[in-house]
Amino acid sequence: MSNFIDSVTTIGHSEGDHEELKIQKGFLVYLALFMSGGGIVWGTISLYYGLFFQSVFPYSYVLISALNMGYFSFSKNIKLVRFIQVFISLSLPFMFQWSLGGFGSSGIIMLWAILALIASLSFQSIQTSLNWLWVYLFLTILSAFLDEELKSFTPEILPDDSIIFVVINIILISSMVFGLVVFFVKKYKDAEVLLETERDKLKKSFVFLRNSHEALKAAYNKIKSQNKDLESQIKKNVDQSSDENAQKLEEYEKILAEQKKILGEFESN
Repeated sequence: MSNFIDSVTTIGHSEGDHEELKIQKGFLVYLALFMSGGGIVWGTISLYYGLFFQSVFPYSYVLISALNMGYFSFSKNIKLVRFIQVFISLSLPFMFQWSLGGFGSSGIIMLWAILALIASLSFQSIQTSLNWLWVYLFLTILSAFLDEELKSFTPEILPDDSIIFVVINIILISSMVFGLVVFFVKKYKDAEVLLETERDKLKKSFVFLRNSHEALKAAYNKIKSQNKDLESQIKKNVDQSSDENAQKLEEYEKILAEQKKILGEFESN
């Protein structure tokens, strides 16, 4: 089950994504999954009460989320996908509440929109999240202003004040907020472990490079010493005129030139 959820939350990942962006994309998918679960619950409750029109709102959320995540899986376009997801997560709970007759009869179902605000902080800038907060506050005030009028549209089968709906909302929303926080903390802990592993690799690479440098330095000193010996041999052979010594002199000069080239490259680095 855990592997399945992990695979689903990576549908928006693409090659080259840094770790923070992967967490943001995963959080966005989690928001869609969690609130779609709530949409199924409330759509089913609506159908149980025979509220077919009202069930359109929670089921619409599930359908739009599925289409949005499907688009996300091949486009990887987080900007458009997160806007759509936050918009429906914020607006549809209010519309659903209005269709049920306002605050009391719906069990304050607009509280589901808080999930959108919390989630937006993880995959959007603070300024963008503040803009969504203003939208949320506006819709809350508008709902309070219209509440008396909306009560007249309360379905007859529902009570004016539904404590059962309030309890259901509290339980579900609290559980989902906890789940989102757990996901966020877990991903950042995983990122810290990954960072620590990379740090260990860098330390080992540093030790290897330092040892290689010491070995190169020893080789450099050895070549330098050999160079001096070769120069001494060349000076000795310059004073001799035999063919054998001339051949040796040519070989020495060739080796000396190669070693000087190696020394020059080492010193330049």
